[in-house]
Amino acid sequence: EQDLNKPHAIALASNKLETFREFRSNSFTDVPDWTTNPEEAQHWLDLGLKTYCRRLLSSHSGNGIVICNDGDRLVSAPLYTLHTKHRHEYRVHVFRDQILDVQQKKKKLSYGNGNGIRNHSNGWVYARAEIAPTEELLSSARRAVNLLGLDFGAVDIGHRLIDNKFFVFEVNTAPGLEGTTLDKYAKAIYNYYRSI
Repeated sequence: EQDLNKPHAIALASNKLETFREFRSNSFTDVPDWTTNPEEAQHWLDLGLKTYCRRLLSSHSGNGIVICNDGDRLVSAPLYTLHTKHRHEYRVHVFRDQILDVQQKKKKLSYGNGNGIRNHSNGWVYARAEIAPTEELLSSARRAVNLLGLDFGAVDIGHRLIDNKFFVFEVNTAPGLEGTTLDKYAKAIYNYYRSI
């Protein structure tokens, strides 16, 4: 059987908590600090640290995320992640260990600050021009896809420049595809099936 992205790998990747557990069990540290323990999350808040309460484990576009700041009451959630203070965020498209495409999330000039979630409705778009992802970042994205047992995925990954740290937020198994990115996937899939 030569199907791409087996169902068990898709299920693993589409649940953020299971994804982070799989990463932890493989000593993959390019992820935000996270916990399922509300007391630990409350401790972060008490220290004045912004905390993301992820009420939905299988969602996209920031759905189900409640951001809590110092002084807020912690929202009950199955997963909490600590704000990473990353400067740049990329979407890296990986197909069978090859980098197909890289885009950087950039803010449209006409938008204000939004609510702290970098999604389309808050004015963030993917851009290819004038971006410079490092080889380390691309390597981290490749490893994330491999650890989840996926043949392909679109890795949302942040880069904090001050200490050169990377944060895989999620691996999308059904990313919205259009234009250049769609063409690259189509070609890669076509070549894959021709080779087997």
